[in-house]
Amino acid sequence: MDWKDIITWLLVIVGWFIVHIVTMSRERLKENRDAALRIVEEIRRVEEISVEFQTSTEFSDEKYDLLVWRISRIAMAIYRPPLKHLQISTDIVIKFRQNLTMNTDKSKFVTQSHNEEIIKNIHEATDNLISEIEVQKYIYFT
Repeated sequence: MDWKDIITWLLVIVGWFIVHIVTMSRERLKENRDAALRIVEEIRRVEEISVEFQTSTEFSDEKYDLLVWRISRIAMAIYRPPLKHLQISTDIVIKFRQNLTMNTDKSKFVTQSHNEEIIKNIHEATDNLISEIEVQKYIYFT
């Protein structure tokens, strides 16, 4: 084996290694973007559950428990990898949780119509959280 063969094999190995690293990086970014998309879809579903809960004719313990449980899952997912890299503001998540769980005292529950302030706040908090995720996703996952 002469020095030309050694250089050729060295270039092949180095080239393969670089392509492998770039491919893995691209796959990781794709997985991170998919995770962000899934959390946005879950946030929209929770928004629907919250509106359904608020507009129901009577307080439902099951719907309330489901709502709180799913909001907690969203908050946990936002603050663990891969989404923790997005650095979503804690204030936005807190406002999301507060607005989606307003009017949840069983003894004081009042059915809301779709044009009530509570429903508007639910939609606004949801949109703010999703907007923050989309902005941060663009910054960190592109």
